[in-house]
Amino acid sequence: MGIRDGRLGAALRSVFARLRDERGIALIAALGTMTSLGLVVTGAVAFTSANSRNANESNAIQKAHALAEAGINNSLSILAAAYAQNIIFYGEEVDLLPQRTTTLNGGTVRWGGEYCTGTATALCTVDDTGLWRLESTGSVKNPTGPGAADAAYTLRARIPASMGPTKPANPIWSWVYSGAPQSAGFAESSCNMVIGNKTRIMSPLYVVGNLCLENQGSISQPSSVPVSQCPSTTRTDCNRLVTGGWLWQKSNQNYVGTAAGRLSEAHVQDGCGQNTGSAAVIANPCTWDSEKLYVSPSGRYTSIGSAQLTPPSFSWDDYYRIASPGPKSRCRTTSGTPPTFDNDVIRNSSVFAVQNITPLNGYTCKTLRGELSWDPTTRTITISGAVYIDGSAQIDTTAAGNARGWNPNNAIRYVGQGFIWVSGTFLVKNATVCATPKSDWSGCDTAAWNPNTIAMGIAANGSGGQLPAGDGIQVVSGMYQGMFYATNDISVETTGQMQGPMLSLNRVSIGQNGEFSFPPISVIPSGAPGELPKTQLGSAGEYGG
Repeated sequence: MGIRDGRLGAALRSVFARLRDERGIALIAALGTMTSLGLVVTGAVAFTSANSRNANESNAIQKAHALAEAGINNSLSILAAAYAQNIIFYGEEVDLLPQRTTTLNGGTVRWGGEYCTGTATALCTVDDTGLWRLESTGSVKNPTGPGAADAAYTLRARIPASMGPTKPANPIWSWVYSGAPQSAGFAESSCNMVIGNKTRIMSPLYVVGNLCLENQGSISQPSSVPVSQCPSTTRTDCNRLVTGGWLWQKSNQNYVGTAAGRLSEAHVQDGCGQNTGSAAVIANPCTWDSEKLYVSPSGRYTSIGSAQLTPPSFSWDDYYRIASPGPKSRCRTTSGTPPTFDNDVIRNSSVFAVQNITPLNGYTCKTLRGELSWDPTTRTITISGAVYIDGSAQIDTTAAGNARGWNPNNAIRYVGQGFIWVSGTFLVKNATVCATPKSDWSGCDTAAWNPNTIAMGIAANGSGGQLPAGDGIQVVSGMYQGMFYATNDISVETTGQMQGPMLSLNRVSIGQNGEFSFPPISVIPSGAPGELPKTQLGSAGEYGG
């Protein structure tokens, strides 16, 4: 036992000795340390490389972004320069911004834009009408090496191109213009315009054909003009008369001017007659005072000459196209039930039902460039721009007034400057439509109206239907304070009243009792018939990638 114990002890002492021996440990430690350092270095290199790549890519994208901004700025500069010349008509913008590529600062930028007309394209939607859509893409070579896609950034912007509220007025808008050509003969049926009842015309009157006065119809100076100040070369509101045919005063109660208040100017081309029974007996040239035609001696003309007026020239299709609200520009902000503007995309009178602009309940229709709204609670129509209805329309406040306890024959008002265009006819009935209502809503304040600052006009291309055959616009059992244009007849009935210019390519019939006058007009709503208005460039919107 003792020998075995001795051997075991010696073995254990040998093991312990070996365990205490540290030779070889340094190698193991060195290998471990080198491995760890290798991993750390590899990680650091990878991390540094990734950061470098990310920094390079970020820098490239920033350069691409800057290039894209430069492209947008180039487009804005071109548009601003073009519109500053005031030569671009609304809705007829030229192709100012074709796509192009420019090299700048170590990269390229592809930039350009498109004027939107309500047709879906690569840049425009069907709701985009009358605005520019801009797009610019900057590109920089990818710094990560060959085969990698270029760093690119795209920016877009929307620039509205709107018409201002007014445009200069054709001089004809300061007149009543009756455009029916002269009829042959000297019978009552040859009268191309008739002024009757107790109508007193106190604003400039232009009759292309023959003019007849009957009953107590007359032409005189406006009541606002002191008799002593007319005729005058400095006042623009002294009254004038032009007739391309003859003038027949059928009653001894008719007169044109007075001995104390002569018209400043009259052009009567084919002579005149007074109080001759059922057929006109015309003296050519006129004998003036003896025919109760009182005109300043310096203003008596037997030809139209320099007084020639020409109706505004325009295309109905153009206004159908640019109107907003209208067939090609739908309401963007809507409440209630606005009028129906169109039933297809063709100007063809597709709206069969007559649209009431002032129905029982109110509505709102706003677009990017215009508005037509009606609030029966405040009795207010809001209008701006050109509004087009491909059918007929009317203003009748019977339902709205009865429902809210105000007399439908009392006044409503409109605010803004605009024109309502209709392919059909327009009727004002059981409504008093005012730019400036009296404080008690009993009617229009005719002395307070300035048509150069607030005006709502009607342009009608049809005849008949809701109106008598041949009529395009009619006022009956109501009043309208504004502007009328019609391809066919304009008729103001005995129970109707009108204040404002009336332009008919055919016949104007004024049967209202009392004075007819309105202030001179130097500017008209941009949506009025005539040349398309000049475009105003707005501010950039929806700017971003």
